[in-house]
Amino acid sequence: MESRAKLTPDESQRLLISASDAGVLTLPSRIQSDSTLCPLEASDHSTITLTAYAGARVRRVEHYTGCYIDHELRVAPRLERLVILERRIDALVRM
Repeated sequence: MESRAKLTPDESQRLLISASDAGVLTLPSRIQSDSTLCPLEASDHSTITLTAYAGARVRRVEHYTGCYIDHELRVAPRLERLVILERRIDALVRM
């Protein structure tokens, strides 16, 4: 399901900067396929797909939320900001 939120140009710019800081522009397009980011997979979790549009550049990241680095259910450090960004976007869409 695709959701959209109306943002001001400043809000859009801040969100794009946050996306860049979270690695959306540099993370693999399918996180689950990267064994350094997803060495353990828990079943029955959601997949979140983020797409960043920056001018002519489009970058899509598919994040299976059941990816963990250990049995304490911690995500890889490179994914921590991504998880925060996903929650921020979710809060924007739910407003």
